[in-house]
Amino acid sequence: MLVILIIVCAMVFFFCIFTIILHGIAKDKLKVEERIKDFVLEEKEERKKTTTKKKRLKVKKNTGFKTRKELAQIENELYNVGIQIPVQQFIVIWISASIMVPIILVIVGVSSVICIALVALIAFFPMIYVRGKKKKRKNRLEGQLIEAIGVLSNALKAGHSFQSAMSNIATDMEAPISEEFGRVFKETQRGMTLEESMNRMVERTDSDDLDMLCTAIIIQRKVGGNLAEVLEKISGTIQSRISLRKEIKTRTASGRMSGFIVGALPFLLLGMMAAINREYASQLFETSAGRAMLAFGFVWECIGFAVIKKVVTIKY
Repeated sequence: MLVILIIVCAMVFFFCIFTIILHGIAKDKLKVEERIKDFVLEEKEERKKTTTKKKRLKVKKNTGFKTRKELAQIENELYNVGIQIPVQQFIVIWISASIMVPIILVIVGVSSVICIALVALIAFFPMIYVRGKKKKRKNRLEGQLIEAIGVLSNALKAGHSFQSAMSNIATDMEAPISEEFGRVFKETQRGMTLEESMNRMVERTDSDDLDMLCTAIIIQRKVGGNLAEVLEKISGTIQSRISLRKEIKTRTASGRMSGFIVGALPFLLLGMMAAINREYASQLFETSAGRAMLAFGFVWECIGFAVIKKVVTIKY
């Protein structure tokens, strides 16, 4: 049994090394292809044909390769967190850790219960961490929107162009909003349309407030009008949404705290039981009836936590 486990570990290890080497070889080629795809300049008379071709390619991608969309979503989340590694390499490391660590612990002689707990932790922790950091970054960005809109409005009133106003945000303000508008500014300088670049920014950040701002800017550039005045109205709307968000968060604080208490209480009780009477608590892990009770309780614990989260989550 020990020899089989060692062979499995070696196979997984060499598979990961091989995958990373292949990805490193293809890395430069992928970067060039992405730059060509994103920033190629199209002549005006060929734009209609190019748009038709892109639509056909999008249909093929959506029907034949659904995993590309999921990989792009993970890549956006890694970008938001600041993890500067390719998404393929992140997935390889993630899967390798989920497989290798429990196998090594079994070889050392750690109990199966701890190994199962580690598998669950390693499997879910990376994405929970990434999405938590993404949410923090999104909240920081939305908190900077009012100031950014003020910078845009003042620059436009002073006679600057919209691109110049975006460069002011990129240079004068702090991250993350400076990074996002700086990226939009660079993409438009390299030939991408403002509409496409702003839509990409909204997809990366997943912010409703930023979506409202970008939609207003895109519509104004198509139909015309006083953009500075439009930005002032958008600023008031976003300010009202921020105030409403804070009020909802305050009113639902007790419900969210109840959810955390309900989620943590069984684990605290189990820890107290193990500290007071270890033999009594060990029956839950060493007997089939005890393990069944643990599994049943864990399932209902997750259901209860999900129900409470659904109740206190208010969409607006």
